[in-house]
Amino acid sequence: MRTGYAVRKVAGGKMVRVDAVFGLNLEDLTITGDFFLHPEETLRALEHHLIGTPLDGLKNRDRIIARELDGILRKNNALLIGIAPQDILDALLEATR
Repeated sequence: MRTGYAVRKVAGGKMVRVDAVFGLNLEDLTITGDFFLHPEETLRALEHHLIGTPLDGLKNRDRIIARELDGILRKNNALLIGIAPQDILDALLEATR
């Protein structure tokens, strides 16, 4: 098991931080930052969706996974302000290098 983190500033000045535990798959994940998400519990659904993802699958399917995360936001009638699902994935890719 390895650990990694990444902090990324996105357009508009918001920040997203990803802390990851991983081997061949993503084992654990925490997403934080100065963005807004309402309802806040949706963040756990986004993290849960990513846990277990094979890292090679993440790197090869990042745009598809970003759309899946966007679908979770819509399903939960959630509003993500300041960052986009792709920003989370970009930070995750950086954290798992």
